[in-house]
Amino acid sequence: MALSDAEEVAALARAARPRRMLVIINPVATKMSSRLKSLVVYALQGRYEVTSVDTEGKGHAIELCREAASSEYDVVVAFGGDGTVNEAANGLTGSNTALTCLPGGSNNVVAKLLGISTDVVDATEQLLHAADRWAPRTVDLGAVNGRHFTFAAGMGLDAAVVERVDAHGKHLFLRFEGGLVIHSHLRMTGKWRVRDAHWQPPGNTWLLLARQDMLVAQINGPVLELMTASRARFDRRLAQLGPDILAPELDEAAFLRRLREDDPTRPIGDALIDQRVIAGIGNIWKCEGCFEVGIDPWRRTGEVSDEEALAIVRATRTRMQESVREGMHERFKTVYGTAGATCPRCGATIRARGQGEGNRTTYWCPGCQR
Repeated sequence: MALSDAEEVAALARAARPRRMLVIINPVATKMSSRLKSLVVYALQGRYEVTSVDTEGKGHAIELCREAASSEYDVVVAFGGDGTVNEAANGLTGSNTALTCLPGGSNNVVAKLLGISTDVVDATEQLLHAADRWAPRTVDLGAVNGRHFTFAAGMGLDAAVVERVDAHGKHLFLRFEGGLVIHSHLRMTGKWRVRDAHWQPPGNTWLLLARQDMLVAQINGPVLELMTASRARFDRRLAQLGPDILAPELDEAAFLRRLREDDPTRPIGDALIDQRVIAGIGNIWKCEGCFEVGIDPWRRTGEVSDEEALAIVRATRTRMQESVREGMHERFKTVYGTAGATCPRCGATIRARGQGEGNRTTYWCPGCQR
């Protein structure tokens, strides 16, 4: 259907004027500074009619975005972390105002998912180019209890009691009354912290457990699942795990059986950190265990005897048990992280090279490890 003269004039007028942009800034975001805010806003003013507002607390971005939608802003920029983006999305849901973001937080998952650079300067340049190629797209949001979320939702267990905490290898299980289980794995980025009740958790805290005087937080852990106890028992990933290196009684027979079922041409160092062979050994302990008993981590598994394999595991287990009791200390590291240094046992030069599919840096002494 052809546009009327009035509609054509209105369309031309809209195209001619700079698009109205509201930049919502979280002033306490990880990467934020007064200078950075000023530079970004100044740059955006070259292509947009910009208004910028700092958030003043939780929920403020939602209110600002609702006002922006009712005032017919063309676009809102959430300049902060994923929490700021999530609030902005809740305020704009169902409106005609577009939403984008600039990476000001520590993780900026939404920006990555949308193909926005995690470098603030590059992301600002993308926004400037978007003024010429204006093509907003629709994205789906999740919703729980009337609140929308962009990529993840949090939930709470109100007053649920943790009955026990146990581990299998690197997997931690918090078992609550009522048959619910939280499964956690920290991989390379996560950590647990125990603090007093007045501690302020960082923005990348994924789990927070509270009692009257203490807080327990899981920070930036990539694996965090809520499941039933029955699912935890029959989960295939967990069922495939090898014997736990820190179990009260190590099942050495099960370890040897899984080791011999594996590829005999595989380097023993790589096999030791395969959680299906034995659960719990990490890259540091692999290097130290092999060094302690004088086994070259590059020797093929099929060329390592049962006695030698068990010697590595037993030496590693002893040190890991001590670390559990006393904490991880530098004194446990003899060879790890010392590439180019002199071997304390034979005087040769410590070497380092990536090993396995994960290309984990492996340290060893070519002089006394055979």
